[in-house]
Amino acid sequence: MLAKSTLKNKDFLKLLASQITSLLAQCIINYLLILKIYAETNSAYAITLLWFAYSIPVILIGPFASTIVDMVNRKTLLIFTNLFQAITILLFVPVADKYMLIYTVVFVYSLLNQFYLPAESAYVPCLFKNSELAEANGVFYLTKQVSTFVGYAAAGFLNKFLGFETSLLVCAFIALIAFFSVLTLPSFDLRKKVDIENTLLDFLKEVINGYKFIKNNKNILYPLIFISAIDVCSTIFALNVPAIAKQVLNTKIEDAAILIVTPVLLGTILGVLVFPKLLGKTLRKKTLVENSLILVVVSLVSLTAIGFIDSWIRLALIPVSSIIFGLAFMGIFIPVQTYLQEAAPKNMLGRIFGNIWFIVTLASIIPLTLSASIIELLGARSLVFAMIIFALFSRFSLHKFLEKLDNTSYTLKQSPTK
Repeated sequence: MLAKSTLKNKDFLKLLASQITSLLAQCIINYLLILKIYAETNSAYAITLLWFAYSIPVILIGPFASTIVDMVNRKTLLIFTNLFQAITILLFVPVADKYMLIYTVVFVYSLLNQFYLPAESAYVPCLFKNSELAEANGVFYLTKQVSTFVGYAAAGFLNKFLGFETSLLVCAFIALIAFFSVLTLPSFDLRKKVDIENTLLDFLKEVINGYKFIKNNKNILYPLIFISAIDVCSTIFALNVPAIAKQVLNTKIEDAAILIVTPVLLGTILGVLVFPKLLGKTLRKKTLVENSLILVVVSLVSLTAIGFIDSWIRLALIPVSSIIFGLAFMGIFIPVQTYLQEAAPKNMLGRIFGNIWFIVTLASIIPLTLSASIIELLGARSLVFAMIIFALFSRFSLHKFLEKLDNTSYTLKQSPTK
């Protein structure tokens, strides 16, 4: 149960309202654009370019965003990023049929997001005592998961019943709520003079030291590679949902959110609720990962087979297989993530989990481009088949790695020598 101080903190509730509505707008926009571009182009390459447009700002300025946040007033940053994001959403309306301009607007939206997210996170400690931060951050994580689920599910309904342009207007209105939510937040003047050159140099040194440590410790490197590969696969699946819905499942792409996306998210939430309680008690990490990889194969094979069924049964079975896919994904992610948290030295967790994310983004470029090529040349069924092969390969070829998940002797106690 949440502490009364958390629930009674009006300023925190304002910030929470901004987080929820901003994330809702982002998720709705993402899925609306995927549906729009695929419906107009029938091209997996076009969807991949959308991902590139969103990811380039992450790579270019994401790692340095926290430095900028420390140099300006955080409330002001929250106000202007929310306002400009709402305006940016409206820009999608006149460029809806001009795809290169859509990518440009996506780039601008993502650029603004690189400032909003760290400013939002940095504002939370201003509202609570140190003893209350754990619960406040817990609430933020929970609302993030729920908002993501609701956003992607709502996008499909909005697009189907209101159409693309009207859905964009609804989305802009939601983003405006985020803007109004932060207008009356207190202004904490925490700005400090920052030596930009030294700050960036120190940051780069920290990043390099973290990567050297990861490279030299295979018990950290291998799980990171594995979990990154799984994350890339989930991104490929998400970006190509319209193609999978049309070519594999023989359903309308506007129904993909209801039949595929929403059940997958339900499966991931179910995994979050169930697996942490079982791990270490009645279930080994290795066993859970192995069984989950088999479940991935079962769900993908069943989705492929379901596409050949020409009756209402197909519409009933698609959500079931999608739930299994989401559940299996969390059955892989949670144990490996837990192992990393247990095995890594506590003073290296920030660099391991904080500085690796933009490298993962870079590493996604080739697989995503390749997946688009597979769909264009061979069809979406071939992509699903490739994912099945990867899951089977992981299940039967990574015995040594999977054994380490339950072996605490691999835990690294020391930090790297500087």
